[in-house]
Amino acid sequence: MRKIYLVLSLLAASLVSAYAQCTPRAGMTNYIEPEFLDNAIAGSAYSQVVYFRVPKDTILSYNGTPVAVSVQNSKILAMEGIPSGFVYNCNKANCNFAGGSNGCAVITGTPTLAQVGDYPIKIRIQTNTLIGGTIPLSRIDSGIYDFKILATVSTGPQIGEGKLFSVYPNPANQSIQLKLAPISNTGKLTVCNLLGNVVLEKELGVSTTQSDENINSSQWPSGLYLIQLKSGDKLTTHKILVKH
Repeated sequence: MRKIYLVLSLLAASLVSAYAQCTPRAGMTNYIEPEFLDNAIAGSAYSQVVYFRVPKDTILSYNGTPVAVSVQNSKILAMEGIPSGFVYNCNKANCNFAGGSNGCAVITGTPTLAQVGDYPIKIRIQTNTLIGGTIPLSRIDSGIYDFKILATVSTGPQIGEGKLFSVYPNPANQSIQLKLAPISNTGKLTVCNLLGNVVLEKELGVSTTQSDENINSSQWPSGLYLIQLKSGDKLTTHKILVKH
């Protein structure tokens, strides 16, 4: 996905949500999270939550001169090029957001094999501002997200001999996939950051076959994490990078 201009990218995030619910993320310092859209996989349901923050004030060009403006609101006018079967619905009516507010949105859909390919999605956004609190200034911006639909997703690396699990992808973004070996005893899965702070603990039951475990990492800060699984007298640890 190409990165868009700052104001554009933060507003473009408001494009998302398809009859799904999301809650804006409080305390955001970035204008948009995540920076990139996950790829969709043919035949699998897709859901991507995007969190964003509309600035209260910003700098725009007026008659060729940079001026400070207060943002009144921004609104998604159109999203062109979205694949058939995908829908979006912002958490505010008509995708209209007040300046200084946080928002979120969701893109959902289930692509088919016939849709495998690249989709440049053009987003057009109208921003209404005031210069000096009195002079209205409205502008329309557009930008491109490169969205991909893939035929398959990697099944991940094989579990090494004597190991309890493998992990992929690495680096990860919204989620981490674990491929678990059969275990004859209950297991304890622990994820911590490099400061030793535990971000996830989970008990795993006995399993006679390989299985998969999905970990939601969408709200973890970017950085290195240690994933540890202990079962009986066996212990396996993997290091993974989360990068948003």
